[in-house]
Amino acid sequence: MNTIDGDNFIGRISIRIKLTPELLKYGGNISYAIHPKYWKMGYGTNALNLGLKKAVEIGLNDKVLITCDDDNIGSYRIIEKCGGILENKVINTDGEEEFLTRRYWIKL
Repeated sequence: MNTIDGDNFIGRISIRIKLTPELLKYGGNISYAIHPKYWKMGYGTNALNLGLKKAVEIGLNDKVLITCDDDNIGSYRIIEKCGGILENKVINTDGEEEFLTRRYWIKL
């Protein structure tokens, strides 16, 4: 799903029904991105809440996994605001670079 304000792209949400081993480490069931111009305006929280509602509509009835980089304070605050419970942090790699990923579960 994409969110548009007139001609301006605000953000997007992706929902994945099945979790692959890779998505269990990074990506999860729901991911979202908000254009920096719209940060700190509530769009991230609204997007995630809409994603959670849609997850229920398409049959994800128990819980969903959402991940974010450990240093992405804005994202993990949104996830926690929407009911995310931190399960753990795992090390992921992007080429040669390692980074820490937070893994959250949200009950639907």
